[in-house]
Order: sequence, then structure tokens, then C-alpha cells
Amino acid sequence: EIWYGEHMQEVRNRMINGLPLKECNRCYEHEKKGLESSRQWANKTYPISNTEIYNPTHLELRLGNHCNLKCNSCWSVSSDTIYKERKKIMDTTEVPEWDPDFIAKYTEIASPFVEAAQKAGVTVYAITKGMTPEAREDFISEIGADYPLYQADDILLKTIIRSNPGFVLWKDGTIVKKWHYKKLPAFEEVKKTYMTDLK
Repeated sequence: EIWYGEHMQEVRNRMINGLPLKECNRCYEHEKKGLESSRQWANKTYPISNTEIYNPTHLELRLGNHCNLKCNSCWSVSSDTIYKERKKIMDTTEVPEWDPDFIAKYTEIASPFVEAAQKAGVTVYAITKGMTPEAREDFISEIGADYPLYQADDILLKTIIRSNPGFVLWKDGTIVKKWHYKKLPAFEEVKKTYMTDLK
């Protein structure tokens, strides 16, 4: 009754006709700032044609997200404290003052490694937590990156690697090895040990 009720039918019709929905405001905010929203991610990951019959498999009922905590394993949907903090960050257009020591980790440690990897034909890209387009462009300029810089939820990034910056070697969607920036070996050593298919 709910899934095929009047409200859900109206939601579907508005989506089909490209009309905005107040329930989707958070996604619209992300998209205006050049970020991939949950809506875009879901549409890309789970494409459904108009001819398919799709029914929900479960219903999760949340009565609110009021919480005074900001646990590292949580996110804004489950904690209004995290939501308010992230909204404040996303609403600003100011470019932050980058810590020189933090930038040096990229220019002095990451850059030589990245340059050697690129010369060997390795695809390089960076992933950082969400930031405004202005801050993103400034950060790219500060570290001199000539490779793509993507954005993801910071909890997801901490799950992959705790070091900031950290280095992750992937092959065919599988993590081969991870390094803390203080323990990053020279690229030639990495190539010899983990990239025997490279000439």
C-alpha cells in the first residue's frame, strides 16, 4: 500500500519528468557543488529500466538522527552532530589555510613516488574527503597534482587506510599493498616486488 500509494506514485512521476523533490534536497546540494550525490551513485550502480518491476526487500524506519556523539564509524544520516559539522563545511566558499607540514607530505614524499609511477605507465589518482570546489582546486594547485583528485566519505577512506596521506596499490579491483607515508619505499622497490608485469 505504501510502495504503490499515491505519494510514491507522485514521487516517481516527478522523477520521470525531471522535477525536483524536497526529499532529495541533500543530493541536490552535493550536485551543485560538483560532488557525486547518493542519488547519482545509486542510479549508476543499480540501473533499472522502466520495464522492470522493482519491489523493496526491507524497510528501515528511523525516528530521527539526534545524537551528541561524532563517532568515527558513523555518518551524518545517523548523527545530527556530524550533519551540522559537514553542512557548515559544505556551505562555505572560503579556501582553508593549508598546513605547510601537511602539504610537504605531498610535495616531498608523494610527488617523487607518483612521478616515477607515472613514468612507468601506472595510473595514479588521489581520493580525499569532501570539500568545496574552491578548496579542491586550491589543494590541487598547492600539491602540484597532475592526476585526478576524487572525493569520498572520510569514514570510507579511513576504512581503506588510516594514514593521511596513505598509499594503496590496486590491481583489477583488489588491494595489493598499503603503505603509511612514513614507510613508503622507493617506487623501484615497489615495482620490483609487486609489479613484475611492468617492464
